[in-house]
Amino acid sequence: MVTQFFSILVTMPLSVLIFGHSFVSRFKKHLFTIHNIPPSTNTDSYNCSQLLQVDRTTPTVHIKGIPGLKVLDAANPFGPLFSLVIENSPDIVILDLGTIDLDTTEPQHHGQQLVTHLQNLADALVNVYGVRRVVFLHIIMRGTHNLPHSKSPVHTINITAFSVNLALKQFAKTSPVSFCHWSMKGLNKDEALDSDGLHLNDSGLYHYYYNIRKIITSSCKLLQ
Repeated sequence: MVTQFFSILVTMPLSVLIFGHSFVSRFKKHLFTIHNIPPSTNTDSYNCSQLLQVDRTTPTVHIKGIPGLKVLDAANPFGPLFSLVIENSPDIVILDLGTIDLDTTEPQHHGQQLVTHLQNLADALVNVYGVRRVVFLHIIMRGTHNLPHSKSPVHTINITAFSVNLALKQFAKTSPVSFCHWSMKGLNKDEALDSDGLHLNDSGLYHYYYNIRKIITSSCKLLQ
């Protein structure tokens, strides 16, 4: 009986949670659109593994994006991230956070705080909630033109985003945290962005999709 029970545990599929701001909500909407899934089924409990066509023993995949989400809101112990973690017990959490936090009048100052908040968030996920692997997606640079709604010049925000990405990459050298600077394969930044200079267009979402698949597959391989 013990051997049989252990075998069941070993063969159970891994669980993945992709969580973040509007990049993630737009990505999920894009998945539903290209697969002709009715928008009414776009709920937090929907298993998106088949839509992603991941091939590493088909983990369950839940996706939650909240437009305008800041890291401190994500780190709220009573907020949606930890509620989903408690509900789904993910082995892997993929986080796309940070770009909203840098749109301030002092992005460099907030960049230092952002790194600390993200590190604390990863620590909580691993040490308190038992997540086995946390993956940070790199903060994508904004379009080269100044955006009318930005609180600071775009180049200042992008320089800070670069510094935050570098700090997260250094932090992620210690397992079980990893950092993914996902590839656009030939597209320059502006070609991947929508006319607002911030969100991904269809070409950018296409590359986002394939990079998410690679992250899930490689992360599952590490844990199996």
